[in-house]
This record gives sequence, C-alpha cells and structure tokens, in this order.
Amino acid sequence: AGDDKKDVVAPSRLNSTATPLFTLAAAEAVYEALKPQAEYFASLGLPEPLVHWGHPGNMAVVLLAMGGYGAGYLGWQIRTTSDSAVLAKAKDMHPKLSAGMFFFFALGAVGGCLSLIMQGKPIFESAHVTTGLAGLGLLSVQAVLPALFGSNASL
Repeated sequence: AGDDKKDVVAPSRLNSTATPLFTLAAAEAVYEALKPQAEYFASLGLPEPLVHWGHPGNMAVVLLAMGGYGAGYLGWQIRTTSDSAVLAKAKDMHPKLSAGMFFFFALGAVGGCLSLIMQGKPIFESAHVTTGLAGLGLLSVQAVLPALFGSNASL
C-alpha cells in the first residue's frame, strides 16, 4: 500500500484569485515549453547563486536603468524643462526606453520561469506571478495612453 504514494502528484496551489484561470490554463503548457531549455541551462553547471539571484539582479538593473532614468527622470524632464534641447532628447528617448523596459521585463518573466524550473520550484505559485503580470499589464496600459492623449497637446 505504501508504494502507491510515489505516483501521486501534488495539486497546484493558487495564491491569488487574480490569476487562477491563467494559472490553470497555462502553467503546465509553459512548464513543458520551458523544461528543455531549463534542463540545458542546468546541465551547464551554473553556480547556484547565479541561478537563484540572476533573475532578480537583471530585473533590478532594468527597473533602475530603464525605468528610473528612461521612464522616471526623462518623463519628468518632459513635464518640467523649458530647455528645448533637453526636451527634444527626453521626448526622443523616453518612449524608446519605456518600450525597452517592457520588452526586457517580458523576457525577464521567461527567465524567472526558467530559474524556478532549474531550482525545482513550481511556477505560477508565488505572489510574484500576480505582481509581475499586473506590472506588465500596467506597462501595456501606459503604452496606450499617448495614443489617447495625442489629439490634446495640452495634456
């Protein structure tokens, strides 16, 4: 009777009501799609601290460099500067760095899933899934806003 337990699979836990449908529909498919890549990277013998802290480290760089400078500082320059050269540079770089931030955060989501698989942890069971998806959703809304305000130059 004790041998029957080895075939039992633990059910997935959901920590948020915001992601259960996505989680149930996508978790297994995402896991199966990323498993071969995770196995490849695991076979390289990367140091455990790199596997564990690589994703948060990379995302911190994206947040501070592209988000802090590109979205925050340059966005503030657009609103407050009276220098036409500074304004032109900020208006050119702000949307590019904001789009780059979204792109690298989306890639970071894949990297985070790979890291979890390599560590033998389940994906889509942490609160970070909710915050990460919410962050990407908010960045998507932010990307649409200029099109809505395009006809009103005073905004």
